[in-house]
Amino acid sequence: MHKEWPLRQLEAAFPHLDQIKVALLGLTYKPGTDTLRRSSSVELCSNLISRGCVVYCYDPVVKALPASLARAVLSSTLAEAISHADAIIIMTPWAEITQADWTELLQGVKDGTVIIDVNHALCLPQSSSRKVRYLALGTP
Repeated sequence: MHKEWPLRQLEAAFPHLDQIKVALLGLTYKPGTDTLRRSSSVELCSNLISRGCVVYCYDPVVKALPASLARAVLSSTLAEAISHADAIIIMTPWAEITQADWTELLQGVKDGTVIIDVNHALCLPQSSSRKVRYLALGTP
């Protein structure tokens, strides 16, 4: 993954980052672990907070955020994390995220929500394409 790619996509989609809410999905550096060391998600979260974004985080194994991310909100469910988001960034491809019922989840998001998928791990239903803008690393 190109470390700066998700931030560049967010900046291109939203001219004022300090006016948006971002759902950051997956905080661990890879699925199947609970460590946040070397996590590009944590680094991105910190960067988004410093730019004034309201950040909602979801990770199936993280039970508490590190002190450096105290201004972020740790959501207990995927649906809760994305419910008010202007942008959804999928960082760690946990099965709990990629295999979720996105048809149902997207019913609760705003029209025009931007989904940034750094691992191209999500398979969105065709019917959702009118409601969201999907950007995946490695696709035009």
